[in-house]
Amino acid sequence: MLVKLFVKKKIDVYIDDTLVDINYRLQNTELELMIKSINILKKKKFFKNVKNKFKNLHSCIDNKNEKKMIQVFENYKKNYFKII
Repeated sequence: MLVKLFVKKKIDVYIDDTLVDINYRLQNTELELMIKSINILKKKKFFKNVKNKFKNLHSCIDNKNEKKMIQVFENYKKNYFKII
């Protein structure tokens, strides 16, 4: 499936980040990009066609990394009380 890509941005992730830190950074970036996207769309620019590598268009990561992330998170939850 081809989709239109008109804006993207990488976020920084640091070794001491918590899931909350990353989530806040992602939320701020989403808001930034939403405003930028609206402005781009108002100008009716042409966009690059890219092959969609996501089976679920509403997902922000591919299936392989999603499974890996879920495993890491489940492990984190299981060991959380051992940490504190």
